[in-house]
Amino acid sequence: MTGSPSAEAAGSQAASATRRVRVLVVEDNTINQLLVGHQLTRLGYDHEIVGVATSALELLADPDHGFDVVLMDWQLPGIDGLEATRRIRQLECGSGRHVPIIALTASALTTDRLACRDAGMDDFVAKPASISTLGEAISRCATGPGSGAALSETGGQARAATTSGIASASTGRDSR
Repeated sequence: MTGSPSAEAAGSQAASATRRVRVLVVEDNTINQLLVGHQLTRLGYDHEIVGVATSALELLADPDHGFDVVLMDWQLPGIDGLEATRRIRQLECGSGRHVPIIALTASALTTDRLACRDAGMDDFVAKPASISTLGEAISRCATGPGSGAALSETGGQARAATTSGIASASTGRDSR
């Protein structure tokens, strides 16, 4: 799987700038796990992959979990990605912690983006994601040590961009 020269350059730049970023991938599909794992390795990110939300919740309940960002599939067996995100945000309440959560889902309508935002996700990437798109989303959310500190601004920008489709969301049309 080789990307375009610009995707390779973006991946190389992301790898050199973000080698210490640790990503938790919550994805139940084995092929998607392999694809995303390969992309994260090429981007230079450390990562761990779990197949169900309960495993992610267990890992993130530990205050010293060490994850800088979470890639969360929406359609998961048992607890879906939206509910898992709500529970993660509950775990964070009063702790001063905030791990950025990026939706990684095939559901790409404006209403889907809004549902992810409303559940507490910080960004949104539609599958299948190119290596450069994935790297850019992680870079937006995880800006290095203490990545949550910079999130209020980047998360706000992602949310502002997402809410631009609110008017058309009520009609069920995608605003892209």
